Amino acid sequence: SAIDQSVVGAVLPLPQAPGNARAGQDVTLGVRPETVVLANGGGPSCLDAVIDVLEPTGADTMAVASVNGHPVTARLKPGDVREVGRPVRLAIDMSRASLFDPATELRIS
Repeated sequence: SAIDQSVVGAVLPLPQAPGNARAGQDVTLGVRPETVVLANGGGPSCLDAVIDVLEPTGADTMAVASVNGHPVTARLKPGDVREVGRPVRLAIDMSRASLFDPATELRIS
């Protein structure tokens, strides 16, 4: 069954709880830019954001967005977003997310 974890003011579903996670434990969410894309509609793993930086890299555009004041980096297709300051909705592939203990910075597995 899915577990919900509060992240940057949002609740995101975790497909499976890490074996040594404790209920109510504070965590840091780790996601790679390729697991963050523009959302196609809504969904449980979506966050409202504002684009702060766009960096075209050829085949991709790296975007840094603010989610409730926290930076999130996404790897987007060229032309997906053309202007800084634009509000967007980002989708995160939570099956590829990692959780970290903020006190020790160790991965929770």
